[in-house]
Amino acid sequence: MEGFDDPGVFFSDNFGVEENESQDQLNLQAVKKKFKEFIRQFHTGNFNYKYRDALKRNYNLSHYWVEINIEDLSSFDEVLAEKLYKKPTEHLPILEEAAKEVLKLQEAPESIPQGEMPRHLTVYCERVLCERVAPGAGLLCLGYIPLKKLPKLGIFAEGRPRQRLVGVRSSYLRAVGLTAEEGVTGGLRPFTAEEEEQFRRLAASPDIYDRIAMSIAPSVFGAVDMKKAIACLLFGGSRKRLPDGLTRRGDINILLLGDPGTAKSQLLKFVEKVAPIGVYTSGKGSSAAGLTASVIRDPGSRNFVMEGGAMVLADGGVVCIDEFDKMREDDRVAIHEAWSSKLFLLLRFDMIFIVKDEHDQNRDITLAKHIISVHMGGDSVERETAAGELPLALLRRYSAYCRARCGPRLSASAAERLRARYVLMRTGASQHERQVDKRLSIPITVRQLEAIVRISESLARCNCSLLLQKSTSQKRYDCSKCPH
Repeated sequence: MEGFDDPGVFFSDNFGVEENESQDQLNLQAVKKKFKEFIRQFHTGNFNYKYRDALKRNYNLSHYWVEINIEDLSSFDEVLAEKLYKKPTEHLPILEEAAKEVLKLQEAPESIPQGEMPRHLTVYCERVLCERVAPGAGLLCLGYIPLKKLPKLGIFAEGRPRQRLVGVRSSYLRAVGLTAEEGVTGGLRPFTAEEEEQFRRLAASPDIYDRIAMSIAPSVFGAVDMKKAIACLLFGGSRKRLPDGLTRRGDINILLLGDPGTAKSQLLKFVEKVAPIGVYTSGKGSSAAGLTASVIRDPGSRNFVMEGGAMVLADGGVVCIDEFDKMREDDRVAIHEAWSSKLFLLLRFDMIFIVKDEHDQNRDITLAKHIISVHMGGDSVERETAAGELPLALLRRYSAYCRARCGPRLSASAAERLRARYVLMRTGASQHERQVDKRLSIPITVRQLEAIVRISESLARCNCSLLLQKSTSQKRYDCSKCPH
């Protein structure tokens, strides 16, 4: 009975006791790290990085794999090659890297019971399902619901461990198919031939700019100049990359400030709806992290990851910040870089409107009649504004089409006119200073000149024109003379 006097060692897991990462998991992570080093560092004669270059070529051809010669791996690290030889079923799966994306699916606002919070569900996507939808889109998802362990809990500052929940699992959805419904991301769909023909007819219309401005928040009375400026913002200018690598933004920034009750928030909310990609947030409850980005711990891998804020989610679109003056100064400074250089996207604003609630009896009567008509059903208002007005869905698609297909540039005549007017305004200020013998503020700077160019390009985009003509630059100067 040899060997029976040598007792074996047995153990069992104790639920409720903090578990450390097993040695096997640590070994697998070490193998993964060494294999990545092999891909990056292995080279033959003349420093020919064989697998690193092959991986780049395959990626450009949409082949997301690379073939490895085991002899090359053995010459780089014999221990790593031996592990793959002896235990392939354990080590080969960890070498497969696939694109992963985690979505947070939220209940639609119209289906939330009154007085309750919306429900959430985490969705895990892999490979071709990644980057298929934009934030805010309606989503039809097909998948299965597995269970996962709750992550480990931390400890108190005194060192006393928290009470763990035993046997509790959380569910998530592992997606096998995604379909984005029409709605918020309507501007991201491919354009059909019928739509392109309709857009060409709209672009050929001589009064398309006025029709677009008329279609901006039709329930808001007046505010014609602000609506024209918002139309320029929706279409935007052309982004330019200079030979030295620097870029010039084409996006337009607008500031609305003034008395309460002047429909500033309504205009912002309409822009969020009509923009192909739009995010609305309030500055009163926003922080710098909520607007730009924040660092959070991933509940699945327990690693630190970046979570995008409002400006990240609105990349390539419009971000509307209400109650901007209520923000803390530290939070406001955090987004100056995004405004000035468009790395995400005050002197930073291209157009500033000061909205005043002035007393005018005739205007007050007309405004009151308009508001009462809207609250009574808006029948009379619809009959008055239907002619020439563009539907919301058509305006969203048309702006997305013009931004995607049209990048206007200044013609020689328009450039000469802008240059002459800029010099004239600067010269007139200098002459006035000599007359009054007093140093005055400069009426226009290079920033304002660049803003004029951007707004002129947006006007050309409204007509889907590739060349900015002299008449378009004159229209921009007429806009600059508006009270704002």
